[in-house]
Amino acid sequence: MKNLKSFTLIELLVVIVIIGILSGLVVVATTSFVNSTSNAKLVAELSTLAKTLETQASYPKGSFCLEDTANSQGLLDALGMAKPPKHPSYSAGDTNNCFLYFSDGNHYSIRVNTLGNKGILVQESRNMKTAGIKDKCEEGWIPFGNRCIMKYEAKKVNVGGVDVATSQPAGTPWVAISWYDAKAKCEAIGAHLITNAEWMAIARDIEATKANWKDGQMGTSGQINRGHSDNGPSNALTVSNVNDSYNQTNNSSTNGWEQKRTHTLSNGEVIWDFAGNVWEWVDRTITTQTGMTPAQGWDWQDIKDVGWGNTGLKYEEVGALNKNLVGGTNGNNIGIIYYKSSDNTLRAFTRGGYWNYGASAGVFTLRLNPAPGSTGTTIGFRCARY
Repeated sequence: MKNLKSFTLIELLVVIVIIGILSGLVVVATTSFVNSTSNAKLVAELSTLAKTLETQASYPKGSFCLEDTANSQGLLDALGMAKPPKHPSYSAGDTNNCFLYFSDGNHYSIRVNTLGNKGILVQESRNMKTAGIKDKCEEGWIPFGNRCIMKYEAKKVNVGGVDVATSQPAGTPWVAISWYDAKAKCEAIGAHLITNAEWMAIARDIEATKANWKDGQMGTSGQINRGHSDNGPSNALTVSNVNDSYNQTNNSSTNGWEQKRTHTLSNGEVIWDFAGNVWEWVDRTITTQTGMTPAQGWDWQDIKDVGWGNTGLKYEEVGALNKNLVGGTNGNNIGIIYYKSSDNTLRAFTRGGYWNYGASAGVFTLRLNPAPGSTGTTIGFRCARY
């Protein structure tokens, strides 16, 4: 018979220690996996915030956690966010474990502590100086944020038998072009059809710049110029004199502020015909207008009074930063919206109004009835590029 040996006390202790070490490794590995997953989510949320903030011309001032909606709601509304991102370890009043936002109005910074002491994630505005961006913008284009925008509505120039979109004062705007073709013509020059986010960033920058308000009177008692929109003359205009902001409108600074064709941006650049002259296609479509209120057939409504129903739109994608501003007759000349609350057809955005739109024109004006394939002598476009 063989002798059976039992474990000594030392051997049992060694086994227990080994099991403990292995268990510890499992816990560490599991925790590391959880941290990695959570940190990846933090990176993704920070990236989404950065892309959305890029569309803003300016930023709400202050220092606060985005999770603290009592202080951050204004920023969240501007970004069109239904709810803020949330750090897994956030608790009320904890500025160490949150999406900590800071801005002086011109630049922003967001800092987030990672889980597991993996460091701090930082996202800051990268708005280069105007001169630096301007070096990248060819003649006829202006710097705005981190991109170049056509200073003028796109004009058609034949180059080697091919119609090419250019930004120049000479010539009337390129019209009678569909939304699809406008996109293609912008892409053919290494650009893109101006997006609705870019349009909104510029419009809100115009809104926030004192030079665009009659007599410098900003706010609900003032008016922003709406461009060539009084049907005098009754056609789209070229720019024969870049030094005359009322060029060919039969108006002047003393009797026709509303018809001024230029707007000044906060970086000092000037953009032509952002409102009036011709409609401009914008790279944004809508598939349904069902449930928009007040219910109506194709008709005009002040943007601030619209309920968006099932459209998926939000006010922040359409209207002025100051929600008390109004368009139309006796308003602030910012523009209004044209829609049909029972429409379920694919439509593309046109913005700004045209030469015969009177008080309906404005930098925020939006019309939701053109189909992307439609064309018209009152619809043009504008390109942008990074």
